[in-house]
Amino acid sequence: MDKRIKPTFMVIGAPKAGTTSFYKALSLHPDVFMTEPKEPFFFCDDSHFAKGIKSYESLYLESDSAIARGEGSGTYSMHELYPNAIKRIAEYSKNLKFFYLVREPFSRIESHWMELVNSDIYVRYDFNKAIRDNQNILVHSGNYLRQLEQWYKYFPKEAIKVVFFEDLISNPKQVYADCFKHIGVDSSRWNFEDIIHENRAADKRIPRNILNNKVGKLSMRFINKLFSEKQASRFKRQLFFRKVSERPRWDSESRLWVKSQLDKVIATFLEKQEKPLDFWKSTKPDRL
Repeated sequence: MDKRIKPTFMVIGAPKAGTTSFYKALSLHPDVFMTEPKEPFFFCDDSHFAKGIKSYESLYLESDSAIARGEGSGTYSMHELYPNAIKRIAEYSKNLKFFYLVREPFSRIESHWMELVNSDIYVRYDFNKAIRDNQNILVHSGNYLRQLEQWYKYFPKEAIKVVFFEDLISNPKQVYADCFKHIGVDSSRWNFEDIIHENRAADKRIPRNILNNKVGKLSMRFINKLFSEKQASRFKRQLFFRKVSERPRWDSESRLWVKSQLDKVIATFLEKQEKPLDFWKSTKPDRL
């Protein structure tokens, strides 16, 4: 009978809240094993889930000497898009620990949009239109209170450690020590000076304005028909995308709408996490 090797923890989001750097930092600990790839998407993607649990557990075959074993699918905390993920995880194991990373909500939305358009994953090329048209992806995934409430239906609150991106930057040694304690490993066996905080936006490309008009859209369709998927992707990036030189620009209507969606829940979330209500300055009117 084959020995089953299961995860002991998961990094469950939020997308673009520092999960990649966090994943890599944890993997540097000699007693921690992290899957490759970072995001298996197993419990949220129906096609992956259909392959069966043995397929998922095969990711951990080389981790039998590790004290803690984990993965980092941030999509597990995008409940509006993947409503079955948490229930599937709970049915798989009730003994898991979790890390839920959070970040100032407006910056997180900006980074998430840049990541998606750069990866050719569908969201509107116009940033401010994407805020409304793709709100389940961009906005609701940043409603940290709502996402956590879904997890608390299946797991005790003490199983889920909320980690603030800003605290990871300002006080990494203490935050990581607390995180290692959460998953039962000795932080003294890990050197926090080895941490690499990735600025992944530096390598990103975002859409040129031409993609928001009829000529650009017709050109994209022509390229998609004429070339293979790989070739088309390369040509589109060269012709219609530019390197990131600044953050996406909010119009006042979009910012006000997002504030109306998140202000109250973010205030409640910060209070529950024992953070000052002005911890994220962007939730204050003077950022408009």
